[in-house]
Amino acid sequence: MILAITGQQVRQLTVNGLINGAEFGLLAVGFALMLGVVGRFNFAYAWIYALGGYFALFFADPARLGLNIWLGMLLGIMCAAVVGVATEAAIFAPVARRAGPSALMTVFIASLGLAIIGENLIRLFWGSAPLNFFPALQEVGFKVKPIRSWGTVITNVKLFKAVSCASAVLVVAGVLRFTGLGREIKATRSNPELAGVLGIATRRVHLIVFAIASAMAGLAGFWVGVEFSLQPSMGFQALFFGVVAAFLAGPASSPIKIFLAGVALALIEQYATLWIDSQRAQLVVFAVLLVYLVGRSFDLVALPKRLLRSAT
Repeated sequence: MILAITGQQVRQLTVNGLINGAEFGLLAVGFALMLGVVGRFNFAYAWIYALGGYFALFFADPARLGLNIWLGMLLGIMCAAVVGVATEAAIFAPVARRAGPSALMTVFIASLGLAIIGENLIRLFWGSAPLNFFPALQEVGFKVKPIRSWGTVITNVKLFKAVSCASAVLVVAGVLRFTGLGREIKATRSNPELAGVLGIATRRVHLIVFAIASAMAGLAGFWVGVEFSLQPSMGFQALFFGVVAAFLAGPASSPIKIFLAGVALALIEQYATLWIDSQRAQLVVFAVLLVYLVGRSFDLVALPKRLLRSAT
């Protein structure tokens, strides 16, 4: 069955992809920093993502502390950063030291266990039912409003989410390129042993990277909670997109390139809904990752050259 595709549909899906891609790209940049600099395949990143939203709600909910929602957002992001640093210092680093050459897989398993434990801790303290920011938004007079442009409709919350996520990536890119801390991070990523010999405190760099990445996850978790609702398992789907984008772009790539890979994946997922339902459209992302991995294993870019040489 061939569906009639309209220009308005394509435009709406494009806008949706750009907005979702900003979130996925932000998470991809944070995940790539942890993997590329510290060598941590951190599956617990999904838990940190959710915690950012839950902590923000704890501070801003009128039934709890009742702080201004924007102050609650900042405190939620800070709490996510603190928890991220604590997981690296107290769990991942000691596990990696004992694991030796198998540290990457060992940390991955440890982070998977931590993600499961963390999700259940959220259920224990906040319950399993979805929670929303509506009371906190009403306290500051914030209203969700539609924005109509280019034949599409989005909300002001979606726009704020996309702009803040993209801005955070630009800030991180600027730090890496123009500051002394950025040079230390890149040196540690390139050659940690040499960086240590040159006087760079690589352990401090690792903790800073975890703080930055966790804060980025907390920011994304907050906006998703405002846009939809908070749920204990909310981080796993978003993390999947972030991981795929980080691998496609390369963990050592620039934050902007990684961010754009996340946007591209979100656009692919959205365009896939023109032919299949939204639940199955996520399988397209799996297919993209599979094609990429197969292409890397067979080096498809160099394959035509090898065939030409063998023929001659």
